[in-house]
Amino acid sequence: MGLTYYTVKHHTGETHMKNVKLAVAKNTLTITVDLSKTFGPSASGKSILIASTEGNKGVPGRDEVRLGLNVYCAAQSDSTKPTHQSK
Repeated sequence: MGLTYYTVKHHTGETHMKNVKLAVAKNTLTITVDLSKTFGPSASGKSILIASTEGNKGVPGRDEVRLGLNVYCAAQSDSTKPTHQSK
């Protein structure tokens, strides 16, 4: 199935999604996220942001459908970080 990827743009013309690609083929929405990218810790520091639509966005070609997506992983706490002891 050939996919055409869309970038959702804000009315100002700026892209307001981080690391999210949307593709629509007939009635199927495909979401692509590069899991190797990160955008730093959340405000609380409890998680690391991988991708976000940064709010609810319309799906290209389907104005009645909205998408809100956040992809994140837990931040390593000090107790789970490897410790290096100097000799």
